[in-house]
Amino acid sequence: MDLVRNQLNPRIANYLRVIGFWGIVQAGYFEIDHGLITALIERWRQETHTFHLPIGEATVTLQDVEVLWGLRVDGLPVTLIDRNRNIAHKKQLIEEHLGFRPETRHFKDGRLKLVLIFDFLYEPLPDDAPEELVRQHVRCYILILFAGQLFADTCGNVVSCHWLDYLRDLEVLSNFRWGNHTFLFIFLSV
Repeated sequence: MDLVRNQLNPRIANYLRVIGFWGIVQAGYFEIDHGLITALIERWRQETHTFHLPIGEATVTLQDVEVLWGLRVDGLPVTLIDRNRNIAHKKQLIEEHLGFRPETRHFKDGRLKLVLIFDFLYEPLPDDAPEELVRQHVRCYILILFAGQLFADTCGNVVSCHWLDYLRDLEVLSNFRWGNHTFLFIFLSV
């Protein structure tokens, strides 16, 4: 599913703007250029935390993350606490926040498979959808953004259920400094 702004229901897009994830949606998904990553790794200097390029030293700053992606770099910290929940509790949380109850086979190593979220979002949101259904769709889109762009891992097809704690109250979500976490993720992946 492509998260291009033209294809999003306006009510969902509005939530993503208010929360502060619209810049990520606009960036879209991109193919990883492994040659570029290798070149950057070769030019990375751990002692100075900079890339040594023909134009001089360069690095990614918090301001870069904020300007390019529109993510907050000030506010409440993002801390992913491992609550050690069993599958039954995760199923209950998913049903409460996303509006569907997954089966055990929809989990991989305790994380939810994204295919289930894509299946849920396959049918477009009706224009007269109740507000809670809109909020469930917004939470699904945010989980896709987390798994695919903000906090991607080598799997790329699952998302941690721990993020549901943040998605409980969408109005509070914009108070967190997502840019700081993304900034660290960029440096840890190099």
